[in-house]
Amino acid sequence: MKVSVIGNGNVGMALFAYLKNFQEIDELVLVGRNSKKVKGEIEDYLDANVLESEPSPKLFSGSYEATAGSDILLYTAGPSVKAGQSRLAIVDENVRIVTKIFEQINQYCHDELIVCLSNPLDVLTYLLPEIAGVDPGRVVGTGTLLDSARLKRIIARIFEIDPNSVEAFVLGEHGASAVVPWSTLKIAGLSIDEFASQMLGEDAAVKKTMLDERMKKAGYKIFDKKGSTAYGVANSAAEIVRAIIHDTRAILPVSTSMLDKYGIDGCALSVPCIIGKNGVMDTVHMKMNDEEKAALDQSAAIIRSVIPQ
Repeated sequence: MKVSVIGNGNVGMALFAYLKNFQEIDELVLVGRNSKKVKGEIEDYLDANVLESEPSPKLFSGSYEATAGSDILLYTAGPSVKAGQSRLAIVDENVRIVTKIFEQINQYCHDELIVCLSNPLDVLTYLLPEIAGVDPGRVVGTGTLLDSARLKRIIARIFEIDPNSVEAFVLGEHGASAVVPWSTLKIAGLSIDEFASQMLGEDAAVKKTMLDERMKKAGYKIFDKKGSTAYGVANSAAEIVRAIIHDTRAILPVSTSMLDKYGIDGCALSVPCIIGKNGVMDTVHMKMNDEEKAALDQSAAIIRSVIPQ
């Protein structure tokens, strides 16, 4: 198994650090604009490997030809959003960059699986199948996998429970129009209102709008404190890679353009997807109420409106 990480910024390096511990990967390649820094990163990791008892992938750096024969490409390149900036505001620049990069990669890679982490996430996920010349199911955007994790953590803190005990999927755009289908959210088989009533008393009221806003602003709060976000999205991508390598058929809320079950076309956005050895194996249709479905359709319309024609 050969895996290549494109981009050596904060996200790319956090992702590389996660993947370095995957014993299932035989070769792990790092490609970045600053070739000198990329070589230095690999040398640093090779030194660290001497002190580790567990085997790790063979580590390489190089330009785009080093990706030749990759089974999985993880795309993290391009500028990040600035503080307070919408992810959709960097469409033109990042579409230009991804097109230029894959003009090079396409000379060496064919029919690879692509995991997209770069913003605007849903726009790039939609355009990458054509840009890279692969089937849409072979492109997976990290999407709202991270947003869902953030929502679980926020809810869990309120009730002082394990975040993994919260069953929640955030859908739609990885951004401001993300949708929380509250009618499907469960804790121990109960709705969040039923759980709150049991744990906090019958008069307990869950302020869903406030929780929704806290989830959407969580990344910006981290950015404000440390100047970037990296570990959450990198771990999200690593979970997708794990599902692909082991063909686990994990159901994850990730971005895809395979949206027939939702009656949506002309864009990519996040819905529950079955992830296996071929990428998006299928999507799962969630039963939302009319208000939630309308919000998902609106999220799709917002994404479509900024996709270059």
